[in-house]
Amino acid sequence: MDFEKFFDNRRGESSDEIRVGAEQARQYHRTCLVGLSNGVMTNADMRVAEVRQFCELDDAGQQLIKAAMTQIQFSARAYHRILKLVRTIASLAEDKKYCLA
Repeated sequence: MDFEKFFDNRRGESSDEIRVGAEQARQYHRTCLVGLSNGVMTNADMRVAEVRQFCELDDAGQQLIKAAMTQIQFSARAYHRILKLVRTIASLAEDKKYCLA
């Protein structure tokens, strides 16, 4: 999201619109998870092994997360939660690049 959008005075999406978008993202994500037999139904269900397998960062992403980890000193748990969040955002955008299937 562009920095300027944070300070935009226009009204954002309503709760109902967000709810519909979230359900569409869940449906999309479920189609991506078809074929996995390990009980993973959502990004939140992913264990460390799945995060490592399906949430690889490109070079720019690795540099950004490295800088954040150094400056903020967040935990490994926080690191994995951030990667899961990135997958969730990709699901909202229905970005097939991040689909597990």
